[in-house]
Amino acid sequence: MKNTLKRLGIVAITTFLTIAVLAFTACKDSADSAPAFTVSFNANGGNGAVPDPITVEAGKSVALPGQDNFLRNGYAFGGWDDYGTGYNYQSGDYFTPTGNITLYAKWDAISYAVTFNANGGIGTGPNPISVNAGSGITLPSEGSLVRSGYAFGGWNINMSGTEITYQSGDSFTPIANTIMPKLGWKMLTKYDIRI
Repeated sequence: MKNTLKRLGIVAITTFLTIAVLAFTACKDSADSAPAFTVSFNANGGNGAVPDPITVEAGKSVALPGQDNFLRNGYAFGGWDDYGTGYNYQSGDYFTPTGNITLYAKWDAISYAVTFNANGGIGTGPNPISVNAGSGITLPSEGSLVRSGYAFGGWNINMSGTEITYQSGDSFTPIANTIMPKLGWKMLTKYDIRI
């Protein structure tokens, strides 16, 4: 009988310990599996590899990546947008997701200023023209600019006129942040007429 009680005691202790270990393991596993959210990224018309998704524990923040390896012609990367709140997040901002979410690249159109230089002429020339990258403008006339001994010869991006000369009405597509077409002047031919 003594041995039987002893065995029952050992079985009871073993059962209690097994249950305790299982309960502890279940609690530990549930604590380890706290909700986590995934922040994914979409290039939104850009080309190249977007940043990898980031998984973050609920209630924690994640630093948002930059554009790294993706671009969009004619646009500058302007951060991330969730297209829900309308809030724009910048690279390096901390973001706390409340569920799985995809953030979309925000693209700002690059704008170029086309200004006109009289290149030795006097008078009032055309006003500067703003144009989005990849778009063209129609070049204006010389306005009231004049230069003694010269006639208007068109617009050129090089003061000496060694680049392509564009005429009034021609289409011009800038390829840099600031383009300054120069007024090209053609020297008038002077004739000495004797009677």
